[in-house]
Amino acid sequence: MKKIYLYLFLILFLSSCINDFLDKKPIDRIADDAVFEDQTLIDAYIYELYNQLPLHMNSVGWAWNPNGAAVYFPMVICDEAVQQGTYWNHHTKWNQGLEDASNTYDQWWGYATIRKMNEFLEKIKDAGVGEDIKNTRMAEVRFLRAFAYFELVKRYGGVPLIDKVQQIDASDEELFVARNTEKEIYDFIYSELDEINSLLPDTRGDLDYGRATKYAALALNSRAMLYAGTIAKYGKLQLGGIVGLPASEANDYLQKSYDASKKIISYAESTGNIALYNKYPDDKAKNFYQLFIDERNTETIFSVQYNGLSGKGHSLDFWLAVQGISVGWGQEVNVLLELVEAFEYKDGTPGQLDKDALSQGEYNIIELFANKDPRFNGSVLYQDSPWQGSKIERYSGTWDKDGTLKTSSSQLIDGKVACSPGGGAYAVTGFTPKKYYDERLVAPLVDQSETDFIVFRYGEILLNFAEAAYELNKEDDALDAINQIRRRAGITEKGSLTLDNIRNERRVELAFEHHRHWDVRRWRTAVRDLSGNFSGMIYYLDSRTGKYTLTFNKQVDGYSRLFQEKHYYHPITPDRIANDPNLIENPGY
Repeated sequence: MKKIYLYLFLILFLSSCINDFLDKKPIDRIADDAVFEDQTLIDAYIYELYNQLPLHMNSVGWAWNPNGAAVYFPMVICDEAVQQGTYWNHHTKWNQGLEDASNTYDQWWGYATIRKMNEFLEKIKDAGVGEDIKNTRMAEVRFLRAFAYFELVKRYGGVPLIDKVQQIDASDEELFVARNTEKEIYDFIYSELDEINSLLPDTRGDLDYGRATKYAALALNSRAMLYAGTIAKYGKLQLGGIVGLPASEANDYLQKSYDASKKIISYAESTGNIALYNKYPDDKAKNFYQLFIDERNTETIFSVQYNGLSGKGHSLDFWLAVQGISVGWGQEVNVLLELVEAFEYKDGTPGQLDKDALSQGEYNIIELFANKDPRFNGSVLYQDSPWQGSKIERYSGTWDKDGTLKTSSSQLIDGKVACSPGGGAYAVTGFTPKKYYDERLVAPLVDQSETDFIVFRYGEILLNFAEAAYELNKEDDALDAINQIRRRAGITEKGSLTLDNIRNERRVELAFEHHRHWDVRRWRTAVRDLSGNFSGMIYYLDSRTGKYTLTFNKQVDGYSRLFQEKHYYHPITPDRIANDPNLIENPGY
């Protein structure tokens, strides 16, 4: 079972305990000392800490509202996708470069959760359970706290490092904590994870699946240290190091990322317990798609668990479902043509389209993309893509037999609507995400989805390893890791590498997995990559031939996007500074 019902009961039970306790003590205190006398309640408390981390944008909910739509917002605030409408303007303001100190996006100031973690780590020392349980649970919560600080540092740079419980009667100096440097936060993350990974189990059984393991801790260090290394190399120090990292430290952080990745790779190669998913080797597109649908596979190192029940369902399928398949809303995310072109062809040639040539003539769309990198057909849906025993329809009009173009869904040509439900206003780019969209769900509903979200997988570790290795002038290591990824994908292997090759491999392999937005920020290329106009493709069916004519929309947003230098960090905001006068604002806000 995906989520043991006992766990759900325990969380509800613990919540009841907390509610009773809140009538007697301040709300920022741990629920009850009795919690630490029972292993079951200790674990229930830890489960709730998982729920409070933004592991999959779940800190803002999944419902039918702007916050719920945040599950797909990471796709539409970078050069992966555009939202179909602008009625929720969170992403529009971000993409137009309008974030300032009072108009913010993607905020997560997780100190209430960190306090609970700190209290846990203090209380568990005197708990009435065995030392082995204390040690593993302490390590698990330290992993979660390191994850919390990583979520903070990648948004804000240096933040206050609070690793002990603050008391209400403490001095102002203790309560109003200044920001640590960004380096101090990354160093804390590294030291915590380096100390605890040996205390965590190598694997988890069915009952505990989704909890931290040794290799989840190593994976977080692999990612976090890669961020630190590249920010040090490509960023700049500001505010005396409160934001930015010393360039002299770049190779040290990159080596730490390399070493953490290497440990995972060595374990994978020696045991087979972690491996690239390859269940369908004769159908590379299906194999890549199923990686994200077949849960708990060997590639998954750490994932968020969902079951579609008791508040643990999500709505990603509801938002992604193509019109004509969805119930009510849907097709909210349209994939940008720039990402489509980032996928190479199977022979390794660049994926750019000749738009002038394609604007002439007619095409079978499946044949047009037949020789693309199979990951493209495992990640993206478009006109005539096979789906649920039929095919996706995204055409925006039909050429009648007399040569006139009809574009209304109320017009019929040979008994078929001239404009498909997924065309017209919904066909912003002609492409929608397939990755994580469960084909088994017919007309998916809000909160019905139960597909787990993979936080760390082996494919990312190989990419982290390759990038760190290349930056450290270990090109042979980088090439081997990249070619493992490409071999699994079914695309021609590389004979040599450039940094752009590695970055593009990340772009296509990790598309829609909430990486791209952060990657271009840590590389300091977002000012270029996320600014300007982005494009799409529109299909028109020819009723005489069954093929399609194509046009290209060169500004699918209706405006030019703008990423400003200051947006490499989010603002601290005036409200937080008012609550702690020792905080200072980030540059540019």
